[in-house]
Amino acid sequence: FQAEDGIRDFCLSRGLGDVYKRQLLDFTGWACANCRRMEENVWSKPKIYDLLDNNYVIISLYVDDRTKLSDIEKFKYINKSGKIQYVNNVGRRWSLFQQINFNNASQPYYVAMLPSGKILSEPIQFTSDKKFQNWLETSIEESKL
Repeated sequence: FQAEDGIRDFCLSRGLGDVYKRQLLDFTGWACANCRRMEENVWSKPKIYDLLDNNYVIISLYVDDRTKLSDIEKFKYINKSGKIQYVNNVGRRWSLFQQINFNNASQPYYVAMLPSGKILSEPIQFTSDKKFQNWLETSIEESKL
C-alpha cells in the first residue's frame, strides 16, 4: 500500500486533479463504542463534516479486524519486554503500527498527516466536537506552513 498513490488515485477519481489531501488516520474498531460516538455525534456536525470532506482523506484502520493476512504478510515482532507477538491478521498489524509509531493502543485515536508522513499536530483521542473541530483546523493551518 503506497499512501501517496492511494491519495492521488482517490483525488483523481473524484475529479480533483493531481491534488494531495491531508490524511486522517482513524484508529478504530468494529466493537469500539466511543469510535461510533465520535462518528455519530462529532463527525456528523455540519462544520466538522465539511472540514473532513473537503480537506482530508480518512483512512480507517480497524485494530480488531480479524481478516487473515496472507502468508507473505504475516510476521513476528519482539516487543519491548522481549515477548514475541505473532501478527497474523489485519487488526493486529494496525494495532502494532499504532503502538510502535504513536506509543498508544487506545481507540479512537486520530492522526492528521501529510502524504509524505509529516504529522501535522499532536494526535487526538475521544473528545468534544469543539476540540475536534479546533484540532482539524489547526492541522490544516500546520499543513500550510
